[in-house]
Amino acid sequence: MSIMETTVLIIGAGPAGLAAAQELTKQGKKVIVIDREKFAGGFPRYCHHQGFGLRDVHFSFSGPSYSAHYVKKSEKLGINILTETTAISWEDDNTVLTSSPNGLAKIKADAILIATGCREKPRAARLVPGSRPFGVYTTGSLQDFVHEYHKPVGNKVVIVGAELVSLSAIATVKKAKGKVKCLVTEHEKHQAYFPYSLYKFYTATLNNIPVYTKTKLTNIIGNKKIEAVEILNLQDNTTKTIDCDALVFTGGWIPDHEFSRLGGLEIDPFTNGPSVDNNLKTSKKGVFAAGNVLRGAETADIAALEGKFVAQNILNYLDSKTWEADTAHVDKDESMEWVFPQQINTNDSSRLPLNCLMFRVNHFIKNANLKVYQKNKLLYSKEFNTLGPNLSFKVKGSWLSELSAEPITFKIN
Repeated sequence: MSIMETTVLIIGAGPAGLAAAQELTKQGKKVIVIDREKFAGGFPRYCHHQGFGLRDVHFSFSGPSYSAHYVKKSEKLGINILTETTAISWEDDNTVLTSSPNGLAKIKADAILIATGCREKPRAARLVPGSRPFGVYTTGSLQDFVHEYHKPVGNKVVIVGAELVSLSAIATVKKAKGKVKCLVTEHEKHQAYFPYSLYKFYTATLNNIPVYTKTKLTNIIGNKKIEAVEILNLQDNTTKTIDCDALVFTGGWIPDHEFSRLGGLEIDPFTNGPSVDNNLKTSKKGVFAAGNVLRGAETADIAALEGKFVAQNILNYLDSKTWEADTAHVDKDESMEWVFPQQINTNDSSRLPLNCLMFRVNHFIKNANLKVYQKNKLLYSKEFNTLGPNLSFKVKGSWLSELSAEPITFKIN
């Protein structure tokens, strides 16, 4: 079994992992990046619509072009990217066992970055009953069929979800010469934000695609191939059967957290990703996490910016070897889905990923008043006209200088 040594091991060659690798390499650090996929670049490789790279590269790429931009830049810097290489276990806190077509290998590193990204909830995880017919996809598998294998996916397609990624599903079905029959969402309206909301839902209107709101998919009908779905109106409990030959589940993102769990990292029960502080340090010394492994899907450029951010914190750790610090834990009330990051280093509270804290809510809330407390002291408040699910909202962190190590709580009135 071969043993490799490096300064930093990065697990995941998507936007976060490659962005971090580039920053570290520029500072003279030896980096190895591994990825289980055959090609580096992450999830954007399958997303053929425009809009990638606006925040980090300040240019609008298609998904494959955006991935290629990061891969080519990494190759030019001489970064060692090992594809078809899966991290399968931890030998110790700074050694990872990997598997590839070349066999088993150990990689020992002074610091490790987990950037394994996220995936969509499949049908089973959504507890949708019915048989297991052909024609049921997630957005990722749909894009694989169409863009990688150039296969037809259906002429009458139902899409479950009405958020940003549903735009990709609409565009992919159109690319395959199919027709979207409707979108189904349990929420009261779509959750795509400007300017994507204009494109997505004007496109839906122009193509006469109904959007069923406050509606839940309750059954899949068909044996060998999907024939129809049953949906339930959550307001009046009436059901409707829709004939279709394909069904696409969009959104419902789950961090790819399995390797983090294997390493005994603390997992946040609300994001289902590794719990981190504002420097993106996990609960294991020398191990950092960045990108969509942390809390499901943000856009690829946000993941890349977190990769650049965490690179500096990795450099600081390599210089100082200090890890433990006084932190204030971040709590939330029941109306919120999660708050990120989950801890704030009280001695270094000025550094924040994307220069802000982020939170999401479970449902639409109008005229919301966010308040942040430490014990009974009000640290921060902000009013929002509307908060909605599947959207991240930002909170500037100038008030963090007042923190002690006591827990802080986010509340919405």
